Amino acid sequence: MKIPASRSLNVGRGDGFTLGAWINPDGLDQQCPIMEWNSGSGGVSFMVVEDYGAGSLYARITDVGHTDHFIISPSGLVQPYVFQHVAVTYDRLKGTGALYFNGQLVGLAFLGFFEPLTDGDLHFGLRGPGEFKITHLRGQLDELQVFNSALACRKFKLSIRRACTVNRCFRAGQPPPVNDIRRQGPACRRDQQLEKPPHAVAGAKTLP
Repeated sequence: MKIPASRSLNVGRGDGFTLGAWINPDGLDQQCPIMEWNSGSGGVSFMVVEDYGAGSLYARITDVGHTDHFIISPSGLVQPYVFQHVAVTYDRLKGTGALYFNGQLVGLAFLGFFEPLTDGDLHFGLRGPGEFKITHLRGQLDELQVFNSALACRKFKLSIRRACTVNRCFRAGQPPPVNDIRRQGPACRRDQQLEKPPHAVAGAKTLP
């Protein structure tokens, strides 16, 4: 899925950003792209990779000068065939990037002070086109979120504690299945929603 480039999604111009999603990959033997800004020349990307060990979270935070800054989690975190929450943040004021898995901090690095490149089209579950081979996510995405600030760790923990089973998810290339209510974490009422932290970007979309 692609959302055309817009000022509201160009979160790199602000003080930082947060990308979050529930993911349920069908396998870990290839890249699992989650989100990427890309109109042909690259941009910020967030995915699960096998290059550093299966189940590793990986974020490439490209700046407007096309210099890449990386943050990578330990391997073995992401598992296939189960929903799990993943997130990446970049705090432009502190120069730090962080990775979160199910509300827990799993990666932290000083990346420097720069403006991230987020002025292109925003792709969900797709990497490319451009300098890299086009790769599609094999699996499901749900509750994709983009914020124009770096959320604190406590925000993720609160959202995970309030996480609930849902019957709406997205399988790339297929219609949403019905009554797929698998999700790692505590169960709760079907009509309860994840807490939406402040500063959600206007125009950001959640897949049906």
